[in-house]
Amino acid sequence: GHSVAVVTRGGTWTMALWEGAPRRHGETSSERQRMSAWLPDGERFVTVSDADGEERLVVAKASGEGRPKRLRADIGRVLDMAVAPAGADRVAVANHRQEVLVVDLATGRAQKVASSPFHRIGGLAWSPDGRWLAFGLAESHSGSSLKLYDTKDAALHDVTNGDFFDGTPAFDPDGKYLAFLSGRVFDPVYDSHYFDLGFPRGFVPCLVPLAADAADPFAPGRKDAKPVVPGGGDAKPAPTKKGAGNAKKKPGPEPVRVDLKDIARRVLAFPVPEARYEGLVAVKNRFLFLSVDPTGSLD
Repeated sequence: GHSVAVVTRGGTWTMALWEGAPRRHGETSSERQRMSAWLPDGERFVTVSDADGEERLVVAKASGEGRPKRLRADIGRVLDMAVAPAGADRVAVANHRQEVLVVDLATGRAQKVASSPFHRIGGLAWSPDGRWLAFGLAESHSGSSLKLYDTKDAALHDVTNGDFFDGTPAFDPDGKYLAFLSGRVFDPVYDSHYFDLGFPRGFVPCLVPLAADAADPFAPGRKDAKPVVPGGGDAKPAPTKKGAGNAKKKPGPEPVRVDLKDIARRVLAFPVPEARYEGLVAVKNRFLFLSVDPTGSLD
């Protein structure tokens, strides 16, 4: 939270929030940069650049030192990008070919994880430990399923079965839950002018407890409940050692526990009315999302 990366007029600017001047990166007129995002070390950023005529991923230092590293991987026209928050340097990319790619920033190798012949990829989200990638994948014209890709085992798993439009995933920061938006409410609304029925809203946010023994966060009386930790049991404060001082190391992210068996049966709907929802994001102990009213098409 110390610095910000901003894309404007085809270039990337990085700056600290409280000191120093903004720094412009890239060529000022011969390339267009998009989707710039910080890497976990807080010293480098990754961007999409068309300097050589085709879009490529470029890794550069915010300090301006050294030459930016231009990756040769064929990533297509990038529509969405998500940086893995931990572990090896990698990003997930969704492109115009309706593919999901995981790109290793160290080697420049791009691995195709999944693709859809029907619709574009429905969002990208990394687990806090950087192992799991969630996204929505259309498997027919009338539905998309939520997928989990395990980068450790290079395996793709179903979270939902594709009967509805599921996408826009988000992991909570503690790695206990995976939320997503789902078009699974069928409450028909009568038309005002013709004898017709439609579904102008139809969506609801949903939540999946990743561990099979995780508690239902929407159950009555949960306000005073103790938080669930991976592996079961009650959360306990970590013991502190006397005299640790500056030798204390910053703890890394806890491994996210995912019990894949019967995971689709653990899907819970948020206790909110059906609506058109978008912009789902996760923060500590909360999920935030927008509700958008249907509007006319004549502007």
